[in-house]
Amino acid sequence: MGSPVLVRSFARVWLAWVIADLPDPVGAVTARRERPDGLQVSRVRVPIGVVGVISERSPLVTVESIALCLKAGNLCIFRGAPEWKLTHQAIDARFREAATESGVPIGAWVFIDRQEKEVALELIRSGRSLDAIIVRGGSGLRKTVAEQAKVPVLCDDGGLTQLYIDESPDISVAQNLVINSKVQQVGAANALDTLLVQQIVGRQFLPPLINRLLDEFKVEVHACPKTVALMGQMAMTGHTAIIPATEVDWSTQFAGPILAVKMVENLDEALTHIKMHGPCLTAGIATTRYESALRFTREVDASAVLVNASTRLHAGDSFGMGSDVGLSVGKLHAKGPIGLEQLTCEKYVAFGSGQLRFPHPVPDAYFDAIMLKRP
Repeated sequence: MGSPVLVRSFARVWLAWVIADLPDPVGAVTARRERPDGLQVSRVRVPIGVVGVISERSPLVTVESIALCLKAGNLCIFRGAPEWKLTHQAIDARFREAATESGVPIGAWVFIDRQEKEVALELIRSGRSLDAIIVRGGSGLRKTVAEQAKVPVLCDDGGLTQLYIDESPDISVAQNLVINSKVQQVGAANALDTLLVQQIVGRQFLPPLINRLLDEFKVEVHACPKTVALMGQMAMTGHTAIIPATEVDWSTQFAGPILAVKMVENLDEALTHIKMHGPCLTAGIATTRYESALRFTREVDASAVLVNASTRLHAGDSFGMGSDVGLSVGKLHAKGPIGLEQLTCEKYVAFGSGQLRFPHPVPDAYFDAIMLKRP
């Protein structure tokens, strides 16, 4: 696990090169206007400051977190999973060599080597030391940070991923979307949690799909009463039986090979279900009806809404952002992938030539005297 060869392979993955080649967001002018009095007002991207990252995931997260924070001009304070301690030490050593060769200042990032839980809690509560925090881990870690963090949480990969199959989908496309969304990486934040199927197409769509999920991909299916009734004969024919869903299933981010399946009467019921069981990180719809797609994108409150595309595409690289440090479901700062631009904030810069806010406290006679003295 701590092999230098392994670490070099991590450090040289294509992701690191992609991040290095991305345009520098710091100093970018996102808006500019000239006021009637001649004041030139610009909105400019600047670093957030000190960003804490707490991760339970693999060293690939370590590499992209440090690289993205560094590229965005932030100081990254990183605390990784204890089981990757030796690997993190090797990554840190290699990064420092590269930083010295490239003229990057010492202390551009900080690794926290101590693995006690109290250290992580201290970082979470560091209201005066951190400007923001990023969480890369499971529901337990997310809950702890949400309860105890004293600084804004930029992202924590929390929230449900839900896909609705409309009354008139392309059946083969829809089945591929479900399988890819659920199975491509079952532990991902944007892996499918809840499948909603319009009951008109349920009888045709669900049996072959559930057969594949159970037998081919070993996905445990938790289903609503209508789906259980539809699939009731499966166990008798040698198939693995589905499990009746509980109310908790509809609000669970499974992060594993489990899928909740529900048949709904129409788009109205699907939209109501998504609204009631949130927050929604990723929402998708499979349909051939433009009206359904447009309404779904307009009414669903999610970080990303995809039409006829896998929910696994809700990511920085798929959206052309290069990479991200996670997905955000928050309503402040940014939703969706937190990439380079989202690791900055904006400030206003105004250039003037003596403009004042009126009424000015100095009498008009003072200005008249100044004008008279001018050559």
